[in-house]
Amino acid sequence: MTTKPVKLGVVPSTFSGRADQDPYKYLQRFELAAQANSWDETIKTAQLQNYLADTALLWLHKYLKEQNAQATATAGGTPTIAKIKWKDITEALQKAFRTVASKEVAEDKMLARKQRSGESPEDYVYAKIDLISDYESDMDETTQVRHIVRGLKPLYFEKIYPQNLKTVEEVLSQIRRISDTQFLITKYIEVNSVEPATKAVADFSKILELQSKQHAQQMDKMMEVFTTQFKFQNNKTQNFSSQNNLVQCANCGKRNHNANQCRGQKAPKIQCMHCGKFGHIAGFCRSQQSSSIICGTCNKVGHILNMCLSQVTCNQCQRRGHLSRNCRSGNQQGRSSTNPTPNNRTPPPRGTVNAVEMTTPDLNTA
Repeated sequence: MTTKPVKLGVVPSTFSGRADQDPYKYLQRFELAAQANSWDETIKTAQLQNYLADTALLWLHKYLKEQNAQATATAGGTPTIAKIKWKDITEALQKAFRTVASKEVAEDKMLARKQRSGESPEDYVYAKIDLISDYESDMDETTQVRHIVRGLKPLYFEKIYPQNLKTVEEVLSQIRRISDTQFLITKYIEVNSVEPATKAVADFSKILELQSKQHAQQMDKMMEVFTTQFKFQNNKTQNFSSQNNLVQCANCGKRNHNANQCRGQKAPKIQCMHCGKFGHIAGFCRSQQSSSIICGTCNKVGHILNMCLSQVTCNQCQRRGHLSRNCRSGNQQGRSSTNPTPNNRTPPPRGTVNAVEMTTPDLNTA
């Protein structure tokens, strides 16, 4: 008897029975590998035993021993090797390695699974179906649809829930139709918004161009005003310089300044009316000599107008030419009793200097 060689195109992974390994998930992947290799149930049953390791392999030995014992008992005590079926071994494997609370955990995962942000509805539907299979593999399709629809985003839920769909395929078909509709609406909005946006950009460009022209015109006007003012100020400065050229110093004979502003060497052209010396005027005289001073009122020498006695009135005799302390009148003795009080003092005649007692300096001794 010849046997066909086993085709091994896809190598399944091993199952060791650890707590982080789900036997149901492992059997699903094993089924995919078996389909790729075209294995029937007999080959799958034989090959599954080759991919169990560690604790799972120990369990397999125990399971085969029990099955052989039952077959021997059925055969009346004759040693018999039991014929293992694919359904029996897969159910026994899941029963042996699924935790006590695995069903409750699978239920919590199934109920908590919602469509995530950025996740396509198709990806969500298939992930939800996988969790439903973990919780209850033989769940009816109507209940599956109810769990799937509840986890959809509001965009899909509000349009699919009122339709009362019965199959998962109908849900997927409606989801694709809604997705296509949303895609077309988005494209329609983009196409319609391109033309207004282009027009707005063109209008904005025209506004900027008009503002630039107006700004250039304003700058030209400002430059014209500035140029006019500059020319006027320049002409004014030139006129002022030409006017200064008419001024000639009486000290050095140069133009553009007078004798008081002269910084050159003092020339003997100016004679001081105070001391009679040359080289300066009376306003800048530092000499103590005053014999050449002539009063402008009495034309006498030795004092100036402010010190002239002809403008002074005596408070004692009401005469001009002397003060009360120099008065030689006979009423000088009773001056203290006969003098009027400041409040009863008669005002001096108009045109005279107020009678203020002052000491006339002796100009000759000066």
